[in-house]
Amino acid sequence: MGSSWRIATIFGIPIRLHWTLGLFILFFIWLAYRESLSANSILLVLGFIISLYACILLHEFGHSLTGKRFGVKTRDIILSPIGGLARLESIPDIPIQEFQIAINGPIVNLIISSLLAIVISICGLPFLPEIIDGVVRIDSSNFLQWLMYMNIGVFLFNLIPAFPMDGGRILRSLLSIKMGRTKATFWASLLGKILAIVFVGFAIFKGYFMLILIGPFIYLMAGQEYKQVQLAELMKTTKLSSIARGIFTKVYLEDSIETFIEKTNNKEESSFLVFDGDDNIKGSMPELFKDEILKNPSSYNYVKDISSMNVMVLASNESIDHAFQTMKENGLAIVGISEEEKIIGVVDRERISKFIFENTKRGIL
Repeated sequence: MGSSWRIATIFGIPIRLHWTLGLFILFFIWLAYRESLSANSILLVLGFIISLYACILLHEFGHSLTGKRFGVKTRDIILSPIGGLARLESIPDIPIQEFQIAINGPIVNLIISSLLAIVISICGLPFLPEIIDGVVRIDSSNFLQWLMYMNIGVFLFNLIPAFPMDGGRILRSLLSIKMGRTKATFWASLLGKILAIVFVGFAIFKGYFMLILIGPFIYLMAGQEYKQVQLAELMKTTKLSSIARGIFTKVYLEDSIETFIEKTNNKEESSFLVFDGDDNIKGSMPELFKDEILKNPSSYNYVKDISSMNVMVLASNESIDHAFQTMKENGLAIVGISEEEKIIGVVDRERISKFIFENTKRGIL
């Protein structure tokens, strides 16, 4: 996503503005200035943009707060010129939960547009704002109407059954009930690609250049979504024994720092398990700890002076996905791999990253 600035935290979720949103707002100010609008009119346009993004923010909270009900955390919400993005840490495997998370964003915009319609009706304002010479002008007499129609537009646009729109996830969740997540993602992705091609053809025919840009974006995102699901499925079905490092360097609590450096120099390994004199696992030495030792070798005498007691052993028949989630949740850089209560190897973050990279390079994903 590039650089973004945190502007608030609501319901424990950081809200960020992408730097390009500033350029977007400056563009509108320049456009208003070019049209010789008054200062009050420019402020009104800015107010409309802020109001629209407030609605988009509420849309993203529709996703985030629904996800929270199912135990899914939201890393943050980022607002950018192309809209909002609630970065959920995961998507539920249960189709109905994914359906609810996906649909509750557009439903928020439908509710907002309905409330605005009620206010417009009570105020006796026309529902169709006047467009002069094909130019949309926002003023105090049509502010609410255009905000209502923009929310309707966000609602309808997000229901397009293509990734990354909510409609693609809604379709995938419904198909998953009958055919499983991976196959459902394939068909939803395929439909998204077909729609992207249709968008581009229609845009060229009609001269709608914005759709020419949106089409390739939808096409690429549709393919990317399928690849991510394939990766998730592969990690869930591949056992740790297939990527475990069988030959690994043992580090002992009583090793001097000089011995530790000598043992671990010129090794492919970056993180290490720490053992006691009876070869029982007692801790770990993540890569960051080794970097600290190399920076300040005189600050420590023995491995036990700096090693972490945070360590876990996983069974060899566990999945790579289970190891990845366990390591992430517990802040582990390396885990031991056991078979019949015997340590047969180790898996660290680098081994998992290598697995992902190699499968991607071979075209499996």
